[in-house]
Amino acid sequence: MPLRLVPAAALLAAASAALPSTLLRAQFAPAREASARHLQDRDSVRTLRGARSAQASFERARFEHMPWSNDSGGSPGYCDEIVGRFCFWFGDKHDDWVAPPEHAAVTTARQALLERLGAAAARQPGDEWVVGQLVRYQVEGGRAADALAAARACRAQAWWCRALAGYALHAAGDFAGAEAAFDSALAVMQPRARHEWTDLSILLSPGDRGRYRHMRGPQKDSVERAFWSLADPLLATPGNEARTEHLSRWVMARLQERARSPDGMIWADDLGEFLIRYGQPQGWERIRPRTIGAERAQVVSHYASHAWAFLPSLKEVADPLSLKPNDMDPDPDRPRVQYPLVGARSFTRLDPQVALFRRGGRGVLVAAYDLDRDSVPAGVSVDATLSLLPRAGQPTQVRVARTGATGALHAELEPAPVLLSLEARAADSAGRTGRARFGVRVDAEPAGVHLSDVLLLSATEGLPATLEAAEGMARGSAHVRAGERVGLFWEVYGLTERPDTLSVSVSIIPITRPGFARRAAERMGLAAPTEPVSVGWKEEAGGQTVLARSVAVAVPAVRPGDYQLRVTVHPRGRDPVTATRILHVDRPPAPDRP
Repeated sequence: MPLRLVPAAALLAAASAALPSTLLRAQFAPAREASARHLQDRDSVRTLRGARSAQASFERARFEHMPWSNDSGGSPGYCDEIVGRFCFWFGDKHDDWVAPPEHAAVTTARQALLERLGAAAARQPGDEWVVGQLVRYQVEGGRAADALAAARACRAQAWWCRALAGYALHAAGDFAGAEAAFDSALAVMQPRARHEWTDLSILLSPGDRGRYRHMRGPQKDSVERAFWSLADPLLATPGNEARTEHLSRWVMARLQERARSPDGMIWADDLGEFLIRYGQPQGWERIRPRTIGAERAQVVSHYASHAWAFLPSLKEVADPLSLKPNDMDPDPDRPRVQYPLVGARSFTRLDPQVALFRRGGRGVLVAAYDLDRDSVPAGVSVDATLSLLPRAGQPTQVRVARTGATGALHAELEPAPVLLSLEARAADSAGRTGRARFGVRVDAEPAGVHLSDVLLLSATEGLPATLEAAEGMARGSAHVRAGERVGLFWEVYGLTERPDTLSVSVSIIPITRPGFARRAAERMGLAAPTEPVSVGWKEEAGGQTVLARSVAVAVPAVRPGDYQLRVTVHPRGRDPVTATRILHVDRPPAPDRP
C-alpha cells in the first residue's frame, strides 16, 4: 500500500503547480491526510511486526532455558489418548511433578518483552494482538493488577477487551468480577464466537455430547446454566471458579493462534483441545535427541498435578437433587476435563454424617465432616460452609471457622428436597480441601410418635442431653471400627404429655449375607460373626413431648463392611417407630512393625 501512495502524491503535486493558492490548499488537504494515514499505517505495521518479533524471541529464550528431562524417552511407550498430532497420557497420581524455578534469563527476557509490548500498546491501544499479549505475559509474570489495567486501557473490540479483563480478574482470584466481565463480553460477542465459547460439547462424555447437540434454544441455554451452576467447585467462594477458568482458557486459545508457543509447535485444533480441557501446561521439559544431528529437542508439556474433575453429567444436571454422596467423583483415573482450585493441593470427596431433627414443623439439618484428621496439622484453622439449595427459592448458607479437621454445622429449613453442599478448607500450606454434594429429602413432619435420625458421637463420656451439645460431639463420618465404643444421639417426637413407658432397642444388622465359606468359618470360630447384634431396655418418657436420648454402645467384633444401625422405640399401646443409619465398619489399622 505505501508504494501506491507515493507516486499518486508526486503526480498530484506536479499537476497543481499553476493553480491558485486557495485551490491548491483545497487540492492538497486530502493528499496530506492520505500521506498521514499512510505513515500511520506504516507505523502500525512496524509496531506490530516489532511486537511479534519480540514475542517470538522471548519464547525462543524460554525454550533454550527449559530443563532437560531425566526421562530419556519422555513417554511410557503408550498413549492414553491421541488427539491430532499428540500422544497424551496420564501419569501416576502420586507423581507430583513440580516445575523448577524459572531461569533468571527467562525472567529478564519476559521483562524486556513486557516493556516492548507496553510501548506498542501505548501506540496501538486498538490492536487486539498487542494488548492481548501484554495482558497474557503480565498474568504469566504474576502481575495480575497490571494485566487488569492493560485490559481496561484496551481500545480493541469491546468484547475482546472485556474478555481480557475477565482473564486478568480470574488470575487475580476475583472470580465474581471475572464472571461479570465474561458475561459482559459474551453479551456483545459475535454469535458464532459466542456459540464456540459457550458450547459444552468438548467437555461432555460421548454419550452426553450426542444428546446435547440435539438441544436448541431455551432448552440448551437452561442446560448450560444448570451445568455451570453444578460445576461450581466451592459455593463458599464468590463467583464460579470452574466457569471463569473455562472462559479464561478460551481467551488463551485466541492468544495462541497467532503467537509462537513455548514448544515451537504450530497452533492448531489439537493444541486448542488440550488447552480447553486441561488448561495451560504448568511447565515444560526438553528431551535430548536420540539421534546425532537432530535439529531440535522434543518437548514434554506437564499439566497441573493439582486439578480435579468438577463437571457433572447431563443426567446430574437434569436432576441435581437425586445426586448421591458417591456421585461426581472429583478424582477419576482418566478425567476428560480438569480444573485447578486456587490454593488447593489436595481435594477430596468428604463422607459426612448428616442427620435431620425437628423444631416446630421445620427441619434442623446437622452435617458433620472429617477433613482427614490424620493429615491436617493440629491447631490449623478450617473454614467450613454448609449450603442448602432448594429446587426453588433462596439458598441457605451457614459458615464457620474453627480449629481442627473435624466439626459440624447445622441449618434450619422448610420441608423440601434440597441440594446439600458441605465444604471444608484448611488454612495450611497444603490447602487441604474437601467437599460433599448430594441431594437430601426433608419431608413434612409426620403425625404421631416418630424419631429423628441417629447422630453418631465421637465421645462416649459425658453424653449430651441436648441437640446443641450433641452437634459439638458429632463424628465426622459414619466410619467405625470393630470393638470401638460409639455414642448415639436421637430424639423422639409426638409423645403425649403424660408419662409413658418406652421399649428401646439398638441393633446392628449386616446388610449383605456372607457366603457359604464365611458362614462355615464363623461356625468354627475362625471368623468374626455377622449375625445381628441387639441390646434393649425400658424407660419412662416422663411426660416430655420431645425426648432427647444418648447412649454409648460397643461395635461388635464383626467383619469389615456395611451394617445397618437400627434404633427402635416402642411406646406402650402404640406401633413401634424406627430410625436407621448405615455404619461402615473399617478394617483395624495394621500393627506397627518393630
